[in-house]
Amino acid sequence: MLVSFLLPTVVWYVIQHGKNGGWSPAELSIFLPAFTFFYLILAGAIPTTIASYCIVGEKVEKSLEPLLATPTTDGEILFGKGVAAFLPPFVAILGGSAIFMGLCDLVSYGRLGYYFFPNWNAAIVLFLMVPLAAVMSVEWNVLVSSKVSDVRIAQQLGMLLILPLAGIYVAGELNLISLGDEQPPHHSRNLGRGRRGVVVPGPGHVPQRRDSYQVEIVDRLASGE
Repeated sequence: MLVSFLLPTVVWYVIQHGKNGGWSPAELSIFLPAFTFFYLILAGAIPTTIASYCIVGEKVEKSLEPLLATPTTDGEILFGKGVAAFLPPFVAILGGSAIFMGLCDLVSYGRLGYYFFPNWNAAIVLFLMVPLAAVMSVEWNVLVSSKVSDVRIAQQLGMLLILPLAGIYVAGELNLISLGDEQPPHHSRNLGRGRRGVVVPGPGHVPQRRDSYQVEIVDRLASGE
């Protein structure tokens, strides 16, 4: 939830108080998808707390042998623990991302002229990449939890999974790789244009457009015809 409020606050501050008038529509179309990718890092980090405790916690509490003595199979036990470690973080990420997208639309609408979210980029990240990252995190932490005997060691080793995800995010922010659109979307390219591709005049603006026949008359007068 902190990230869901912090990132839109950063976007609002840069738009309102940034140098040279803040981020342009083209820059927003690059940074906003990159911020969405941050939830992929959370999908790898949040399940660590629950999943890393699932086996080693049973060892510490001396409840692993009674659990194995139940009629359930090992696969059913691991499946249940995996689902319990997957669902709460995934629901929290979806809820937080909804707040993030709503607030980002609120603070960026004045600059973009349209609502940036939801879009296909965010949908792919949240409904494809985030579940896969969460499942990978759960499986990795369950494996680590079964091999160690201390909860803190299990959590520390489990957090290693987020390093590649964080590296990709940082590389995107440094423009080493692209996490968003290289070109501004169609709406931002046509922002401020009318139906026929003419710039809509603002306050104090003198229209400069002339019809083709007016241009032709002026040209003929200038050439002495």
